[in-house]
Amino acid sequence: MGTDLAKAYVDAVIEAGGDIVVVGPDAYVIARTINGTSSKSDEVLDRFGNVTHLKKEIVAYLRKLGRTIEGE
Repeated sequence: MGTDLAKAYVDAVIEAGGDIVVVGPDAYVIARTINGTSSKSDEVLDRFGNVTHLKKEIVAYLRKLGRTIEGE
């Protein structure tokens, strides 16, 4: 159940134009933009609410999608 919700969350953020990526070993960020996608991303965040409990699943799914930023 958690994995499905994590996938739905990530997919919705991406569809709304949010740039969501893994940073480091176990964290992710959503970049805010100026071109109008910010409000769409905010709507997704409001719809899903607090997803802290899904962090592990979200990070795993983002890695599977190749949405990572590797540090030096």
